[in-house]
Amino acid sequence: MKYYFKTLPAFVLLAFASCQQKTYFETEHNAAIKNAVEIQYMKLISALNLLDFSALSDNFSKDDFISAIIGEKYLSPYHVWKDSVSNWLSQRERQQIKLVEISVRPLTTELALMTSTTNWDILFKSGEQRKLKMYMSVLWKKENNSWKIVHLHESWEIIE
Repeated sequence: MKYYFKTLPAFVLLAFASCQQKTYFETEHNAAIKNAVEIQYMKLISALNLLDFSALSDNFSKDDFISAIIGEKYLSPYHVWKDSVSNWLSQRERQQIKLVEISVRPLTTELALMTSTTNWDILFKSGEQRKLKMYMSVLWKKENNSWKIVHLHESWEIIE
């Protein structure tokens, strides 16, 4: 019993220190991570609006890419995603993407989960126009002081 009372303060201090560290991560690091991922995502939207595949692909990890699920299409490895998306963008005359909602949840100092809702207005070279509401979940990983996508999932609904 004496041992229990002697070790109890050590456990309490350890628990308190752990809580303090978590609070610091949640307040200081979370804000910085959320901001960095949101900025990177806005660059991705800008690249999509310009139909600039090169700028778009800069947002994706080349080494740690897992997969992309776009509707019913599973795209993996990276070169399969690259070929598919490049082809899809080449069929478009223009597109305008507007951010509706974004949420970023840091998982660690090097991983973050983002969800977003965007409205897409796409004009294809064939003259067909589509307006979609896109829902995305994206796993971001910090690589060389930049945030890169390692996995994404897109679902959409036609809004017009």
